[in-house]
Amino acid sequence: MGYHKLSNHEDHWSKSGHLRKFITLQRYDQIHRYFTLRDTIIHPKEEGETFAWKVEPIATIVKQNCKALWLPSSHLAIDEAMIAYRGRTLDKVKLPNKPIKEGYKVWVLGDAGYVYDWLWHSHVDGPEDIPQRGLDVDRVESTELTTLTKIHLAPTFALILRLAQRLRTVHPTRVFCFFLDNLFLNVNVSQALLALRICCTGTTRKNAQGIPDWLIKLKKHNRGLVWNSMLAEVVDSTLGFLWQDNNAVLGLTTAHCLKNDTVERLRKRPSPTSVNARIVRPVFGDQPFKWLHIPRTIDDYNHYMNGVDRSNQLRQNFTAHRPFERRIWRPLWYYILDVCAVNSYLLWKGNKVDQSK
Repeated sequence: MGYHKLSNHEDHWSKSGHLRKFITLQRYDQIHRYFTLRDTIIHPKEEGETFAWKVEPIATIVKQNCKALWLPSSHLAIDEAMIAYRGRTLDKVKLPNKPIKEGYKVWVLGDAGYVYDWLWHSHVDGPEDIPQRGLDVDRVESTELTTLTKIHLAPTFALILRLAQRLRTVHPTRVFCFFLDNLFLNVNVSQALLALRICCTGTTRKNAQGIPDWLIKLKKHNRGLVWNSMLAEVVDSTLGFLWQDNNAVLGLTTAHCLKNDTVERLRKRPSPTSVNARIVRPVFGDQPFKWLHIPRTIDDYNHYMNGVDRSNQLRQNFTAHRPFERRIWRPLWYYILDVCAVNSYLLWKGNKVDQSK
């Protein structure tokens, strides 16, 4: 059904269907109706379990195996993923500007498409394993990274620290760099990650905590700099920067030094109607593409921030998800099954490359 997508599952048993050779439609409907992962009579919901309790302990076992079978790289991304579901539940969210506009949200720690860890998200209770009031965590106070103070992080920022703490329990001595988008990153988050000996790089918002006011003013102006110019200021061991591309990009990093640290990349000339065409197009002249030097910070962000997006793309290519599902836990199970399929493919692919060497 994941490979041959049809609007109704009954169509797989039509004259052109493939499943009629192996199982009857009536037998499939019986299995589908009574299939469950947890006997709710023998093992009812326990105190402290989330809305995803019906997919336990399968979800925990899969998470453990995902961590045990994969050695993560030093560059990891954290981003959200969506599980389509239009049934009735208070735990789903609605995001009109996303490709999947309604369903369950999942916070994913990804590595080049591999789902290493995740947290469920409820519209009512917020991220899994995080109190609604947020978390009190350690924050680096000095440039020597030795003085720590306690700070409070809201749930959206605290989930980054929770995934980082879970990663540290498996790899206590390794060096990691997280790549985050502007939903998660501010100076407090970068300092809390430094307390766990984890660097970070990413974009941030104008109202993010700790951003220098003069960088925010330039960001609002958006066209006051020469193309590829970079301005920066260190705030509490975190480097805040503004890079002028077709738009002014505001970001934070604790992993890069911006001075004379560039890489040459093939860039595409923006259209004449783009926001800052008068700034960028003269650099290209009459060439639609041109090799140009850009900051390594930006290049790394472009390459590694899509670690979760690649997983979402692979899931869409071969998914067990079925539309019009009534049971609220079934989409979560389909997501777990898709994660197993994608991660298994990447493990096979990596093992195949190693054997060829």
